[in-house]
Amino acid sequence: MFSLKNTLTYLLVGVGFPLVEGRWASFSEMSESGGQSLKEMVDDLRVFQASQGQLMSWLAQKDKMVSFLGSLATEPGMVGSQIQQVEVSSEFDPSIS
Repeated sequence: MFSLKNTLTYLLVGVGFPLVEGRWASFSEMSESGGQSLKEMVDDLRVFQASQGQLMSWLAQKDKMVSFLGSLATEPGMVGSQIQQVEVSSEFDPSIS
């Protein structure tokens, strides 16, 4: 007849302990890997947030340029005309180019 003490001793020392120890090592490794991934994500987010102002400014400039030019041309003559428009407009408003 097995007592609780004998059963626990058997599980922990005999068969169970190496299994539990192996699983603990595996979980510990996965946890450290996940923690490192989270740190990298936080760093990436900080970089993105730091550059957000520049990105918003750039997008506003491009939005202004597209609204000034209208739809983008595909014909060589029209493309040349649009390039000239951008050059002329950038003389008056440097934020367009």
